[in-house]
Amino acid sequence: MHRLLVSVLLVFSSASGCASVEMRETLEVQGMNILLNTRECSVKLEAQELSIGTGASCFFIKENNTNKVRTKYYKDIDSYVALIVGDTLPKNPEYPLTMQRNDCGSTVKALIISKDGISMAKKKFTNTVTCAGVGSDEKEFYILSH
Repeated sequence: MHRLLVSVLLVFSSASGCASVEMRETLEVQGMNILLNTRECSVKLEAQELSIGTGASCFFIKENNTNKVRTKYYKDIDSYVALIVGDTLPKNPEYPLTMQRNDCGSTVKALIISKDGISMAKKKFTNTVTCAGVGSDEKEFYILSH
């Protein structure tokens, strides 16, 4: 059984006299602590850092209406998979979830977590409405990671 942990950190800095807030989410899988910078959309595992390749603001997909990051393990690729939603959507009455939430985006990508480190899958979903806190279907995990 694997252990999952997510936390959100606020980091305040005053570089160049300007205060800024950096949001982070942390995922622990098999003893590895993966840090998602939600402002810059990058992930970091120890010395390895990857750009998600989306615009600013991105989030790990969570279990439905919880703060627990959802992951799937696939034996055929010997890896865990976490999904990240990015390219924040503006408030739009045509998509009611965007009116109620701040974690919706139009791009979903898979983060592959193996014993060798992390990598971003080449496939992605675009032109979608996905909210991190609402969750995702297992089919999306599989399609994006294979």
